[in-house]
Amino acid sequence: MQRSPVDSRSSMSNTRLAYSGSVSDYSPVLNIVTKNGNSYFAGNTLYAKQSISTYATTISSTTLELPRSSSGEQIVALRFPSLPILKSSPISFAFIQFKASAVTTGTTSSLKLSLLSEIGIDPDIFGSTVGNLTTRYQSQSYVDWKVPFWTTKDERSFSQQTPDISSLIHS
Repeated sequence: MQRSPVDSRSSMSNTRLAYSGSVSDYSPVLNIVTKNGNSYFAGNTLYAKQSISTYATTISSTTLELPRSSSGEQIVALRFPSLPILKSSPISFAFIQFKASAVTTGTTSSLKLSLLSEIGIDPDIFGSTVGNLTTRYQSQSYVDWKVPFWTTKDERSFSQQTPDISSLIHS
């Protein structure tokens, strides 16, 4: 069974807005710590967004709306092409760090996102073809992220950090 990458109980007013990779100082960053103590960081993030209702895919924007935009629910995909991780490097901890581009407003209900990974050694780059993200092979494993309210614009702290996603890397 394939899980939806968005929680349908959240509302537009409960969306988290993060800067995308088009603004280099604000790009989401993948942080990995291996069991032997080495740390790796990958910025230069590539990203795409796909509408759940129309399957239209967009590969450029200055803001990532998690999990929906004004036009409805969407899938947001990130790719970190410059990260050299070998199978022989066991990962002890990994997370993605976002930077808030706006303050959360509206509802007090929590936002839960499901984080998934794509199966493949070197997945295809994102394209703007219809259904580009939903036609990819996803891993069976996922990590749920209960996203707290983002209370400060331009903040990059624990609140904008995913839980440990090491299970999604090499899965």
